[in-house]
Amino acid sequence: TSAAGCDTTLTCLVNDITPIFNTSGVVTNATCATCTNGFINVTMPGSGYDYLWSSGATTQDASLLVPGQYTLTITTPEGCDTTLVFDVLNTVSLEELKALNISIDILPNPATDHFIINYEMAEGQSGEITITDAVGKLIKVIRVTGSDALTIDVNSMATGMYFVTLQSRKITKIERVVVNRQ
Repeated sequence: TSAAGCDTTLTCLVNDITPIFNTSGVVTNATCATCTNGFINVTMPGSGYDYLWSSGATTQDASLLVPGQYTLTITTPEGCDTTLVFDVLNTVSLEELKALNISIDILPNPATDHFIINYEMAEGQSGEITITDAVGKLIKVIRVTGSDALTIDVNSMATGMYFVTLQSRKITKIERVVVNRQ
């Protein structure tokens, strides 16, 4: 009601602007940790959407991607939005996976006069075996390549627990050995 005593009625029709985000995306992983060949293919029904990737790109799809996590915000013409998260991974070939696989085994355990360290790495792969006592004191360092067996004499080692560590290409395997000299 106005100051003059008049009434006004206004009828408004509000359309349902609830967007239907029936979105899907297919990720093509990168072929190495620094390769820029990852790709994300996004499928949206219809058209007229705005796209904003975490990288700043404004395209529907994203390309030239290194491994990592990417977010995409999709906005409808009405201003409604949704955010999707995609992970581009680093695929590893069987040869690369084999090179990352190292193993170490110690026999006998417990040891009375010696123990044998059996180690396996890919052919030509180098690494380092360290032996430390229970408090971390370095006892021995041995540089190794490929796969082989080492015999370790324990006559100069005190009775107790020791750790044998094989490290190669940022991969570490640790085994415990008990020296029980009598």
